[in-house]
Amino acid sequence: MKKFLLLILFFPLLAQTPPVTHQSFKEFKIGEKISIWATATTKIDFLLLFYKVGDVKAFQVRKMKKAENDKYYYELDSRRFTHRKLQYHFVTKIKGKYIRIPSEGEFQATGIGELAQVPPEEKVPPIPTKLLLNLNGNIQWTYNIKQKEELPEGTSRSSLNGNLSVSTGVTRGNSSVKINSTGSYIKGEENPANLSSIYAGYTSSHHTLEIGDLSFQAPDLAMMTSGRRGARYALNLNRFKGSAFMLSTRQLSELGLPKGESQYHGANFSVKLGTFDIHGLYLSGKDNPQFGVNSSDLSSNIRKGSVLSMGFSAYLFQNSLSLNGDYFHSSYDDNVIDEVEAKKDSAYSMNGSFSKGIFSLSGSYQRVGANYNSIASSYITNNVENMMTNLSISLPSGLSLSGGLSSMKSNIGSIEGTPRSTNRNYNASFNYSPGKFSFGVGYQLNRQKTEYTETERTEGLPDKIDAGQFTVNLGFTPFP
Repeated sequence: MKKFLLLILFFPLLAQTPPVTHQSFKEFKIGEKISIWATATTKIDFLLLFYKVGDVKAFQVRKMKKAENDKYYYELDSRRFTHRKLQYHFVTKIKGKYIRIPSEGEFQATGIGELAQVPPEEKVPPIPTKLLLNLNGNIQWTYNIKQKEELPEGTSRSSLNGNLSVSTGVTRGNSSVKINSTGSYIKGEENPANLSSIYAGYTSSHHTLEIGDLSFQAPDLAMMTSGRRGARYALNLNRFKGSAFMLSTRQLSELGLPKGESQYHGANFSVKLGTFDIHGLYLSGKDNPQFGVNSSDLSSNIRKGSVLSMGFSAYLFQNSLSLNGDYFHSSYDDNVIDEVEAKKDSAYSMNGSFSKGIFSLSGSYQRVGANYNSIASSYITNNVENMMTNLSISLPSGLSLSGGLSSMKSNIGSIEGTPRSTNRNYNASFNYSPGKFSFGVGYQLNRQKTEYTETERTEGLPDKIDAGQFTVNLGFTPFP
């Protein structure tokens, strides 16, 4: 009976066993590392150490490291303690519930020894601000004093022209503002003053805002960005990049700002997923050739179109293998006034390369549909299919071998009245460079085949052309 009563009395004490036990200490030696150990008596998610030195209010928090047999530890460095008193407690999580050990109060210990003299904190130097300003200009005036004949009305014996370039900007840390512009003046022109180039941009760690003559990377089959005037905003994060833009379709007069019938707008993005990059682009707009300055385009039709593209790039096997591909879909109307609807077509582009040791292999494939076109580029060659491959072997002894094949097919859309041609090129070379001497042999064969209409055949045009070329080269370098 007595044993039963003792068991009843001690059972609440056993039930209140803390989930974490700790052998506290009263003293520590200043200047040495303090090892704080605790043991989990049940399964816990983690164990946190809350500690403070001196009479400060806020605790610092550290996640304790797990050792063997459910033991946890953390080391504190007392060399930079500014007070001898150390206070601490633990917090653990069990089945979603947080438990404090001890439930009230703190474990306390006192340091023995001299406190280290902590040097005063160094003041962080202010971020420097850099200012840039450059001016460059010239002016030319001429006058013909010997010209006696009567001049046509509205003309002058004198001429005047000049230009002025201004470049300025401010840089502070990772942020910068840049402004560049060039203006020109030619007396006698319909519009004598012209702002031939202008750029203003703000750049920070993640943001870019640009206005003026812009240039940024874009797929060749979608748009040509070099020298286009407009505005662009870009966001650059760790795994995501994106931008939105509005650009003119051609060089415009005066300020050259994009106009409603001669501008396109759109956005692009790229997302990094491990070794893969996924990217896409969309653009839409109109193009009126009559708004262009010095345009060689004889067409006066207002054109309209849009392009949607998606693609990927990947770098595999420690960058030994690289792959990238793009798909493009366009809707293009070469004359918005007529009743002919916009034509839709697609284009594909694939590239790959592999390099390992002495071997290197590369290849590419591109197919552009007969009706594929982009309002943002005037130099797309459509209705073609191109393929290229190349293999090379380079030995440490200076011996190298290479060979390649390229093929181009035109009129893949079988447009009536357009000849279909196939052009294939084969090449191979052998080179040896053991030191100061070099020797090489190469051969190239070009085969072209064209399918003419019956009318074209009567003109005596050849439908097959084969041309080969053999080369030998010798080199000598007497001095390194």
